[in-house]
Amino acid sequence: MREASWQERVDALGRARYKRYDESTATALGDGAELVGREYGDDLRRLRDRAGGDPAQVRALLTRFPRLGPVGAEIFCREAQAV
Repeated sequence: MREASWQERVDALGRARYKRYDESTATALGDGAELVGREYGDDLRRLRDRAGGDPAQVRALLTRFPRLGPVGAEIFCREAQAV
């Protein structure tokens, strides 16, 4: 995401038929990718380490990502556990 241009992200969202908020989503995806690079050295697995393995802290750190609130963080944690 970080290497893709904003327009490339908009175009990809359009191809996926995600057109309603494609421009703002493209921005949020780029900003989120920048945060992963800056805070976690491009490795999101480091977020758990920073949280000290505390699930509440993991969710709190996730909400620092653009457009990811408490419900999205909860869903991410639930789904990521399977991986």
